[in-house]
Amino acid sequence: MKMASMKMSKEQKKDSIPQAVGMDSPEYPYGLTLRLDNGSLDKLGVSKLPKVGAKVMVHAIGVIASVSQHESKNNDSRNVEIQLQEMGVESAEPLTKEERNEMMREDFGAALEREKRSRKA
Repeated sequence: MKMASMKMSKEQKKDSIPQAVGMDSPEYPYGLTLRLDNGSLDKLGVSKLPKVGAKVMVHAIGVIASVSQHESKNNDSRNVEIQLQEMGVESAEPLTKEERNEMMREDFGAALEREKRSRKA
């Protein structure tokens, strides 16, 4: 799957929602941050919270933007926010098992290559 950067251009930043004085404009459009709560993290099998800045694959590439954990007498909560940076969109037609496996191999390989390049930079 071809991935596209979702980062806003300087022109798009100018047209985005005005920020309070002294605040930086966001780099990515509103709505491209995923917030996973306890239930979502449990469904995904995430038992150990990731580190901020870690890259994750969600049929998009994102960076962990925020991690929080709160414990109280009556409630425990965990939250992870992922800033989506690159996304790909494909046909909604069902894929065969072979097509899904091939896509996963391609995506994983491409993600590894991007990670290697970013570490060298």
